Amino acid sequence: MKTQTTTKKYSMLLFSALASLMLMTAACQKSGGGSNNNTPVAPIYPGCTVQPCVGGAGQVPLYGGTASSMTGTQVQFQVTGDSTGAGMASITGGVTFNNYVCRLGQPNLAGPFTIQMTQQGYVQSDMFYGSVMLTGPQGSIPATIQVIPARPQNTGLFRLYLTQCMDAYGYSPVLMEMNF
Repeated sequence: MKTQTTTKKYSMLLFSALASLMLMTAACQKSGGGSNNNTPVAPIYPGCTVQPCVGGAGQVPLYGGTASSMTGTQVQFQVTGDSTGAGMASITGGVTFNNYVCRLGQPNLAGPFTIQMTQQGYVQSDMFYGSVMLTGPQGSIPATIQVIPARPQNTGLFRLYLTQCMDAYGYSPVLMEMNF
């Protein structure tokens, strides 16, 4: 009789422990602030405009476009990064110069240059910033690029800083701003 009572107590204790464990598991699965915050954010901007569309692991096309400056410089680009619009990012595309004065006494920049990332860029609040190398007929030119994407009813801004060029007054780097 004593063995039966002890077995019954242990069975009740085991049942209570399992019931408590199940309740805690169910509560943990339901917690999370009352909403499903794990829903992925869809990209805000349309797909790739510059091919090939490349990016790092988990990167998606964010935005891209074409732009031109008053000096005849033209740009076609594509920014890829995290779909949230924040974090690591990269840019691909090309820049075409039309007899652009980079340094006095040196040949003017002319022709197409490819944008090649020299280190990982980043996106913050959808704005891209990164260091690149422009590779073309006159060799390679280090540059930095800043892109502020278009907002509804506004134009985007593409900024190109040519770090080894000088403007007519001898200042470096030269900044080119182009709307897209």
